[in-house]
Amino acid sequence: GSLQIESRLSVGSKFYFEITLPKAENKVINIQEDDLKVVVKLLPEFSVNALVVDDVEVNRDLLSLILRKIGVNVTEAENGLVAIEKAKKSPPDIIFMDYRMPKMDGIEAMNQIRDIYGDKIKMVIVSATAFDHDREKFYDSACNGIITKPFKSQQVFSSMQKLLEIEYEYEDDLLGDVPVTSINGFDTSTIVLDP
Repeated sequence: GSLQIESRLSVGSKFYFEITLPKAENKVINIQEDDLKVVVKLLPEFSVNALVVDDVEVNRDLLSLILRKIGVNVTEAENGLVAIEKAKKSPPDIIFMDYRMPKMDGIEAMNQIRDIYGDKIKMVIVSATAFDHDREKFYDSACNGIITKPFKSQQVFSSMQKLLEIEYEYEDDLLGDVPVTSINGFDTSTIVLDP
């Protein structure tokens, strides 16, 4: 590689560099069909009560909004101590718990809830940390899953589907077999594809 510098007194400097890197490896990403579907709501035969726990109100509001939009009943708590009290008062089906919070962190709260309810309540850590040593702590705790921040709504829906064995209505289900004849105003009905 090479490094070049242009500098002019009282004007500034420019730095240029050139490096040789190894060719990137092709990584195959396994995309599940459900990952491509847009969740509209819970199917009518399913009901979910969730507890969303985060000390940052905006984070709680965002996750709660995502869940309420598909028909989940949501209760919120601002720390682990409040989460334990709310879980005792009305046990949820699933808890989405932040890791780092004042008064009591997510792991301690989940461990105490697990001591009370056993495996009845599913618990998911929602954390911005991606360090391996933190992930090991999560897996060694009472949590059933991990979602890293920033998250996508599909990660939340997927974790609920796997842990609670629920089903959703998808956007595709609403369309059925209706043929697409227009894309952004362009008439697609005249397109002929070679076999």
